[in-house]
Amino acid sequence: MTWRTDKASPSGLAWHEGRLWMASLNGERLWSVRVEDGQATGQRAWFVGEYGRLRTVTVAPDGTLWLTTSNRDTRGTPAKNDDRIFSLTLD
Repeated sequence: MTWRTDKASPSGLAWHEGRLWMASLNGERLWSVRVEDGQATGQRAWFVGEYGRLRTVTVAPDGTLWLTTSNRDTRGTPAKNDDRIFSLTLD
């Protein structure tokens, strides 16, 4: 799958429960791409514009996803208490 840079600018990638999860800086969203039999079969954007630039996503030891923001690097618009680490449980 490909996206325009204003929708993606990939910055982190994790594999979790049959999906690739991709954090994006310029796109300010978390992408999930379902993979079946080695093929990308669907995509969904999460948190579009909610948290600003998303730096990375990783699978935590407990099986949740951790997501970090990157807004204080002179390229984002910092919010109060940025930068942050989120623990996510998604369906």
